[in-house]
Amino acid sequence: MEVLAVKGAVAAPNAHVFSALQRAVIGDISKDRRKKAMKKANQDLKQRVTSWLHPNMIADMESLIEANDMKNHTEFISKAVDFYIGYMGTQNSTAFLSETLLGSIQGTLQTTENRVSGNLFRLAVEISMMMHLLATMLNITDEELHRLRGRCVAEVKKTRGKIRLDDAVEFQSRPDDE
Repeated sequence: MEVLAVKGAVAAPNAHVFSALQRAVIGDISKDRRKKAMKKANQDLKQRVTSWLHPNMIADMESLIEANDMKNHTEFISKAVDFYIGYMGTQNSTAFLSETLLGSIQGTLQTTENRVSGNLFRLAVEISMMMHLLATMLNITDEELHRLRGRCVAEVKKTRGKIRLDDAVEFQSRPDDE
């Protein structure tokens, strides 16, 4: 029997690949099928790659191997390289998030957006009601209203929207000459 060596291959092929290789060597299959069997055998074999990693990377890798019930370093590195090849191919990590996860995130964001929008609308209605009630009680001129609006805009900008009733009462209690 003739020995068959595949260049660069170091791992033993699967049993079905070995029998295909054996038939290819012995010659009981056609030439086309022999070429297909050889091509399949080359695809199933792994090649050895040497790399140097920092000790902390190896420690992280080993803890993840254990946490994810992986068999060995090869399985971990193969999955990591597959992911990174896909990531580099698309330059977009969201391509690797499951559709279910993306749908869930989008649904949560939409729910939050709807809730915030609803709350802002309710607050605007309450403020409008309060303004109308105040307008019926106060006799204020257009000029005074214009000055008050300018002062309020400046105050909101200065405090970044953190308005306190205490500050407004204090301002209104001051004498007019300030």
